[in-house]
Amino acid sequence: MPTKKVPTVKASISPKPKKATKKIASKKTTTPKIKVATTIAEPKKKTTAKKVITAKKKATKKVDTREKIINTITDNINKKEIKKVVKKVERVAKKVAKEAVAAEKLVSDAIDQIAESSQAELNSKTDVEKNCGIAAFSYLSILFLIPLILKPKSAFAQHHARQGMVLFLLSLLSWFPFIGQLLFLAILIVSIIGFVKAGRGQWYEIPYVFKWSQKINL
Repeated sequence: MPTKKVPTVKASISPKPKKATKKIASKKTTTPKIKVATTIAEPKKKTTAKKVITAKKKATKKVDTREKIINTITDNINKKEIKKVVKKVERVAKKVAKEAVAAEKLVSDAIDQIAESSQAELNSKTDVEKNCGIAAFSYLSILFLIPLILKPKSAFAQHHARQGMVLFLLSLLSWFPFIGQLLFLAILIVSIIGFVKAGRGQWYEIPYVFKWSQKINL
């Protein structure tokens, strides 16, 4: 009976190492598979990194191009604004120049007018001073012919001579009765006043007589 139990024990021990060998074989077969996977994953990582770098470069290029476009647009806008400002300044300068020319013309015209008026005043003063004596003869009846003929260029003498001529023509109407006497007295009074005014060098204008004297063309 004890001899029969021994082989049973051997049979039970023998299958155990077989299992161990199988496990070792399985381990040996799995390790190269992991290495192959790692070797395949490494080039994939490299390609993805390259793609990321290229994508970043493209993004930076796009940003640079956008910045360049924005800079060019801003430069163009600034140039346009500068041109507008320059045009406005030129317009204002032209207006100022025109106004300055107009002001110079006005000033020159005013100076010329003042010079002419002052010259006319001087001429009139000299005319009055020289011809006040002879202008007084204009109110002495027919003696108005003396300043009228002798002083044709003297405005002062001609002024009084024309008034004296009108008074002389009115004095011819004094031959009518009653009305003629009143007219003679009025002409006499006005003639005396005109004689005094002309002798003093005054531009005396007799009412109505002056208007009639201006209508006479000689």
